[in-house]
Amino acid sequence: MVQAIRRWVKRNLGEAASRVSGKDEFALGTILRAMVADRADLVFRSEHEAKDFAGVTNSDDTGIIPGALAVVNSITFNCAGVLKAKAGSATAVVWDLAAETDPVTALANATVAGKIKNTAILTYSVVNGKGKSVFYTKAITDNLWNLAAEIDTDGTHFRAYWLLLDAAGAATFLASTNELSAALAIAALPAVPEGKCAVGRFVAGVSTDFNNAGGLEAQGTLVEVKHRAYWLLLAANGDGSFAASPDQRTLAEAVDRLPALDGTKAVVGYFVAGPGMDYNNAGGVTGQGTLVHGWSAPLVSSVSLE
Repeated sequence: MVQAIRRWVKRNLGEAASRVSGKDEFALGTILRAMVADRADLVFRSEHEAKDFAGVTNSDDTGIIPGALAVVNSITFNCAGVLKAKAGSATAVVWDLAAETDPVTALANATVAGKIKNTAILTYSVVNGKGKSVFYTKAITDNLWNLAAEIDTDGTHFRAYWLLLDAAGAATFLASTNELSAALAIAALPAVPEGKCAVGRFVAGVSTDFNNAGGLEAQGTLVEVKHRAYWLLLAANGDGSFAASPDQRTLAEAVDRLPALDGTKAVVGYFVAGPGMDYNNAGGVTGQGTLVHGWSAPLVSSVSLE
């Protein structure tokens, strides 16, 4: 396992980092935080990797099956030390997430036009100066984020906003550039700055009037930022199952909180549901989150900063 860790560090952080002394606690802490942020590589695998594995995709039987995922090509996978085979089929449902509960958004129009409030206590984390995540709560607050002075959209373009909180609970926001689709506007959002947490996201529609007395919700899409990660598992008989993390503010936190497994099933990847996830969306699940796949060995050990 030590060699597996060194290989990960060398591949991701460089040759110098792989030679860090065990007495250098600061450097070791930095390495561990990087590894936790990429927990996929903390699955230490046997020598048997997936063969001819073309990936996981939405199940499609004369149309996408909402909430369902399939293995598109036949693979060989390692389950509890024994190699097994799984026939590929784009129409088969291997993992069915359709019954999963969509995330609840505790954000809404505030009393004043152009402002947004939180309707429930928000829990969020901010990384402090020592690189440690510290959790905070924000009480229900009316008129929390003020977008009233934003320039109205032009009838053609969308604009996305991060709704941010800092350690003191102060609310700010960051905007994307104007884009021709909601997806492009979300992709154009700037990185969340240090010392703040994105707890919400608003995408202004093409004709948003930020001072409209009816509020912002009906003029765009307002969601609370939540990510939920899923191990995608195969049993020895080829049956699929999944195991989920609790909802988290960031993708990295969701992956870090994936449940421990007992090694009896093969991990062929993970899916992280993004903010505003609709598990029964007719367009499928893969476009609403992040899908990582490509190995099939059982989880035998992991590293955690818990």
